[in-house]
Amino acid sequence: MQISVYNNGQQLGPFPLEAVHNMVRLGSLPETALVWYEGVPDWIPLPTFLQQYPVPAAPAASPAHSATAGRMTPQQMLSASHASAGGGQLSDSARLLRATIAGAVAALVGGGVWAGLAIGLSVEIGWVAWGIGVLCGFAVSKLGRGHGNIFQVMAVVCSLLGIAIGKLAFVLSAGGSIGDIGLTLGLMDLLFVGLAVASAWQIAGGGKA
Repeated sequence: MQISVYNNGQQLGPFPLEAVHNMVRLGSLPETALVWYEGVPDWIPLPTFLQQYPVPAAPAASPAHSATAGRMTPQQMLSASHASAGGGQLSDSARLLRATIAGAVAALVGGGVWAGLAIGLSVEIGWVAWGIGVLCGFAVSKLGRGHGNIFQVMAVVCSLLGIAIGKLAFVLSAGGSIGDIGLTLGLMDLLFVGLAVASAWQIAGGGKA
């Protein structure tokens, strides 16, 4: 289990369960902290999480170790716990890079599928545009392994990019130009674009579509 922690406006982790338990023992995680892990729809309060995964009894620490822990600041404790999680953990910059690449690929694939269906059937299918938003939300969330506003904005941008790719390909295939895209937007188009954006935002924020 890999657990992300949200505290004091910062998202940290993901950490293994043992590292989170150590942070609780050391007092570096307040009860106001939130946690998220694969399988839960949204961030949950730390006390609720600990009811499901209680901290096991810790072995008695040596006096020297206790004195050292007492002198550490909460940030130092978090850093130490993060370091103990091992080299396999992803940094924030790595998660952002993965999310950007995953979102861009999802936008290209989704836009290509929509364009292919629209050109082949000579009609645009709105729910496919909605599907692009869902696809981008999952790609950014699952492959980027993070949740929060920056991932949500990234998912929305990728969704709009994918929809624009499909729309542009369809208009050009019909003999139109880039300037004609605005003329082809109707009420149903705006509805499905709105649904795509809302879905991408919700999924990348840790929710369900």
